[in-house]
Amino acid sequence: MLIVKEADKVQLLLAWAFVALRYVHAIIYMAVNWVPYRFATWASSCIILGTLWFRFVTVVGFG
Repeated sequence: MLIVKEADKVQLLLAWAFVALRYVHAIIYMAVNWVPYRFATWASSCIILGTLWFRFVTVVGFG
């Protein structure tokens, strides 16, 4: 997104939400390692990442 200069505020918000969720995932892993919480943060971050890619592909296209 930065290379093709197609990033908007929603993309940046989603990207930071992804980073925050991965950080929370790592803290859960190191602190309590309770799988349901860890899976919930991992799955949420995957959904956000998928949304980021979908928005990127729809804006930029495949070429």
